[in-house]
Amino acid sequence: MIARLPQCLGKLFCVLFLTSLLLIPNGFAVAGEWQAEPATGCKVWNASPQLKDSFTWTGGCKGGLLDGTGLFQWVSPSGAINGTYEGTMVGGKFHGKGRLTYTDGAVYEGDFVSGIRTGKGVFIWAEDGQRYEGDFVNGKRHGYGVMKFPDGRIQQGRFENNSYMGP
Repeated sequence: MIARLPQCLGKLFCVLFLTSLLLIPNGFAVAGEWQAEPATGCKVWNASPQLKDSFTWTGGCKGGLLDGTGLFQWVSPSGAINGTYEGTMVGGKFHGKGRLTYTDGAVYEGDFVSGIRTGKGVFIWAEDGQRYEGDFVNGKRHGYGVMKFPDGRIQQGRFENNSYMGP
């Protein structure tokens, strides 16, 4: 059975409503912007843009978007590296296997889907070496995993939305 669209109050409202369904997947607002590399015009999705950051990419460009396997680096105006990603890009987003190193030194290595940590992976915090290995969904620890703390404690079992739920 095909679902019926809601009765529109006016043509403009109907157009805006239908456009929002196309642009905002699953009804969630998407923050960020597409950012182009000046020399090539090739674009990457930047989920949290910082003013005047640029980027470098050693991989390919397909349809105007970063694509393929390579090394990606966010670069500040002063030339400092503000994070790196080594892995696969599809459609201008991290996708597939990759290793993301954050500005603070934290590291995630594992699966990405459309720029988001989703699948199996390992996240290591920079400040204390705390380590989580397991399932990620929409960027969060979700599913089965093992959290190892610097003091030797271990949490092994089910995680939901970054919270440990128990064995």
